[in-house]
Amino acid sequence: MSDTGDGDTANFDPTRTLDLYRNIVEECDAASDDAEKAELQRLARLLRDAWKDWQGEDSLHDMAFGEPAE
Repeated sequence: MSDTGDGDTANFDPTRTLDLYRNIVEECDAASDDAEKAELQRLARLLRDAWKDWQGEDSLHDMAFGEPAE
């Protein structure tokens, strides 16, 4: 994914972003190492920021899982 929240949304791929976000959240839920969890949470935040830049609101978690983010 080329867009990481820098405001350039021309190449933003929402379908790929949803898939990546779902995978990262699932990996984070399964991770037992704190450092790994922190890195996955950082990556999830980058995707949410890019989604917000593209969509105008932080709704990626809702779109990916149908429930509000914690």
